[in-house]
Amino acid sequence: MVIVAPPPWYVPKPPGAIDHSLPGIELRGTLHSRFDWEHSTLTIKYDEEVESPPAEDNVHRAAKRPCPSAQELARDPPEPAWLDSDGVKLSDDKRTATHGFDGTERTSVLSADWVHVKHACTVRTWRVSAPRQTHLYGDIFFGVTEAVDFSVPGACVAFDGRGNFRAGYHPLNLTHLVRASKIPCTLEGVSGSLDAERNETLEVIADLGAQTLTVRQLASENAIVYPLPGWQHARLIVSFSEQGDSVRMEK
Repeated sequence: MVIVAPPPWYVPKPPGAIDHSLPGIELRGTLHSRFDWEHSTLTIKYDEEVESPPAEDNVHRAAKRPCPSAQELARDPPEPAWLDSDGVKLSDDKRTATHGFDGTERTSVLSADWVHVKHACTVRTWRVSAPRQTHLYGDIFFGVTEAVDFSVPGACVAFDGRGNFRAGYHPLNLTHLVRASKIPCTLEGVSGSLDAERNETLEVIADLGAQTLTVRQLASENAIVYPLPGWQHARLIVSFSEQGDSVRMEK
């Protein structure tokens, strides 16, 4: 058995990044129908600098931002708007976010504002809609996250307009999917249902006093409530996957 460790300077790329290879490792050997380990050599090269492949010219890349400290998160947040994210085009007022990746590739956009347990009001409500929506369900998911940027880890919880559920521990990796019909027997503490029409306005409510997320239809008052035990702060997250689809944060 051979155990290969990366060089100490190597930092893995976040999920969804282009390059998933481990730099500085080459495997050489003769070509057979079955790989010839006995006559193969494993060469490990530690280069001081490794360049990532160039990004596609037509894909927007967000500038890196420093993560806010715990003290900064406890202060009053800015006005509601979307944060810059890879593959997402923002309107001039930063309230409309459009999926800009070619084809189908899931990405997420987060709000610039948030709620914290130390805020004077521990409840924050966002009103959101999807002006352009390729699929009625299974594509655009609305919820909250503890992540402070699209590129850093943090718990994420989101529902689409029909109540299907996505979750994960990184905004770019919401791989846990539960269909609405399976939620009652799969997710403990979840109640309610959704049956939203296309482009219907939804309310996403993070209540850190009650430690709950509520996604509610304004037109019908249908809602799903999901527990957020132990959450200290939360901001809006939208995860979508179809090029050209857009989400709007209402005033």
